[in-house]
Amino acid sequence: MKRLLYLFVMVFLFTAEAAFPQKSAFTIADLYKVRHVGTPVVSPDGMRVAFTVTDYDMPKGKSMTDIYVMNADGSNITPVTTDHKGNYDPIWASDSKDLYYVSAASGAPQMVHYSFATGKSKQVTDFSMGVDAPVLSPNNKLIAFSAKVYPDCGANSKCNARNDSLSHNGPIQLM
Repeated sequence: MKRLLYLFVMVFLFTAEAAFPQKSAFTIADLYKVRHVGTPVVSPDGMRVAFTVTDYDMPKGKSMTDIYVMNADGSNITPVTTDHKGNYDPIWASDSKDLYYVSAASGAPQMVHYSFATGKSKQVTDFSMGVDAPVLSPNNKLIAFSAKVYPDCGANSKCNARNDSLSHNGPIQLM
């Protein structure tokens, strides 16, 4: 009887070890496998929500962010962008019919207008230094944004582009 009990205990211990594998520490590689969901932005009519999803490619050291829209009840998740080019800061038009966002697809981040009626995107800014933290006016006709500029250029896009080119390609380069 003791042998049978001993055999039973040994079998249980070996199967328990196989059934419950050892825990491992959460690594950087594990972190890069997790998709990051950005802050939700509710449409003015409260019917839809826009948000960003970022995937990471650890070997290439890249992040890929796209914008999605879903109904407020969580149904009908639809991608607005699929190019993985760094799309972020979704902003709803005041009538909830269109969406604006910032995209780095063309190089410097620019504001883009997305029409739900046509399913097409169109770049609406072309500032050489890129746009950051855009805000729409209530009538959607004006865009305010911040940007890093050269002090001697101010808002002059051509002057900023020239100075930026010189700082990267000229005899004295910024680090």
